[in-house]
Parts: sequence; C-alpha cells; structure tokens
Amino acid sequence: MQAEVATAEGEVKQQDVDISYIYWVHGALLGLAAMALPLALAIYTAATGGDVEETPVHEWWEVTGPAVALIAIEIAVASWAAPKIAFQMVEERSGVISIKETMRSLLIAQFGVSALLLLLTIEMLFGDPPTVESNSRVAQWFSCQLAISLMSNVVGVIATFFFIVFIQPLGDSMALVFLSANMMYFGEAIAFSIVGVCNLLCAGVLWLLGRHGVSVGVVGVCAAFFAITRMIVILSYFTAWKNPDVSAEVRRERLVWASQHATTGNNHLGLRAQGNKIRDQRRYVNGALDSHGDGGG
Repeated sequence: MQAEVATAEGEVKQQDVDISYIYWVHGALLGLAAMALPLALAIYTAATGGDVEETPVHEWWEVTGPAVALIAIEIAVASWAAPKIAFQMVEERSGVISIKETMRSLLIAQFGVSALLLLLTIEMLFGDPPTVESNSRVAQWFSCQLAISLMSNVVGVIATFFFIVFIQPLGDSMALVFLSANMMYFGEAIAFSIVGVCNLLCAGVLWLLGRHGVSVGVVGVCAAFFAITRMIVILSYFTAWKNPDVSAEVRRERLVWASQHATTGNNHLGLRAQGNKIRDQRRYVNGALDSHGDGGG
C-alpha cells in the first residue's frame, strides 16, 4: 500500500513539474507579445540617441495601421479564448451547487474587475501624457494602448451586465440552457479583461519610457513581463485543477457538452438547426440535473 502511495505521489510531482514548465512558457510568450511594443520603442529610442519626443515620419505605417491591426488581433484572440474560459469556470463544479447562483456570483466578480480596470483606463487616458510633445511616437502609442484597453474593459462591463440581467429570471435548469446557448459571452469579461490588463500595463510602461527615459522603461518592461507571465501561470494552474468529487463519466459528459457549445461563431441560423441545438441543450441539462444534482430551480 505504501509503495502504491509513493508511486502515485511521484507521478503527481512529475506531472506538476511538466505542466508548470509549459505554463511558464505560455505565460512568457504572452508577456513577450504584450511587451514587444514598449521594448521595441525603448531599443529604438536608445539606438537613435534617446529622443522620446520624436514624431513618426509615416504616421499611418508607424502608429495608425499597426494599432488597427492590433485591435483586430486582440479581438480575435479574446473571442477565441472566451468560450474556453467560460467552460473552464464551470467544468469542475460540484453537483450540490446552484448553477444559477454560481454563475451570478462569477459574473458579479467579473463585473467588478472590469469596472475597476475601466476606471483606471479612463483616469490614465485623461491624465498627463508621457511626453511634452503630444504627437510623439511614444505619446501616440500610449494613447492607442489606452484606447484598446478602454474597448476591452467596456466589453467586459457590458457583457457581464447583460448576462446578469438575462439569467436573473431563470431557474437552474434554464440558466444552464442559457449558458449553453451563450457560452462565449459568459467568458468574454475575463478574456477581454486579460487583454485590457496587457494593454494597460503596456501603456504604463510607455508612460515610464516617456517620462523617465529608456533605463526606467526597460525596468518597466521587465516588471510588466513578469506580471503578465505570472497571471497566465496562475490562471493555467486553476483551470487545470480537477475536482475529485466529479466522476470520470460526468467529466466526459461535460467535455462533450463543451465540444458542442464552447465555441466561437458556431451558431446556425436555420430554424431546424436552432431547434435541434435547443433540444441538445435540454437533453444535456436534464441529464445533468436528474443524474448528478446540479442544483434545483
């Protein structure tokens, strides 16, 4: 018996080492992507004599065009991640909880975080610019990063507000049906909040770069890089955790449910297809509630 326990503990430790390495790699990649702009501007500023007041020669190619492309990329990434995050939040739920109350508590917490980030973004947007010259490259990118953060946090606030309003009149079973039909929007606040945090940190580093120069800007890049990396590592650990109270059969059923509904842009507009989808949702919900006790109405 002791040998079996020791073997199991060894496997868990090995698994923990392996996945922690992967999580740190994923977090570091996102951190590098988020900090690529201020790092590139810091290097360019140092290479050209340290003038943070320099204005872009070709504004469309140096600021406007890349910023619009960045918006499109971040929207695509957040939209892809939203339904996956939504499913991960409820995947390991225990069978004795009220799914409606759980969803509402999660949404209220998400609403508070998105609202706080929105207030911070607005305060920075109307605060002092990073450079004396408002048309400098650093100042323009600072404003672009805040504009993208503003977009992300507004989406987070609105999505959670609407979701809370529409699940309020529903019982547990219909709340789960509603979640099945709108999985993407349930996770949108967290997905866009992550995007908003990355842009907010990027804007903060640009402010340090413009106000205090390249050396402080590089320190800001390192600090923000670790914050983003750590955020992804923590999120990865939490989403990978498995509830021992959830049986393998229930977990398989939930994974099948996720494969059908934890998707982005997979809605069918035909009436027959919509009817089939609703019947599938009801079938899953009835089975979950009747067999595994996901709460009562």
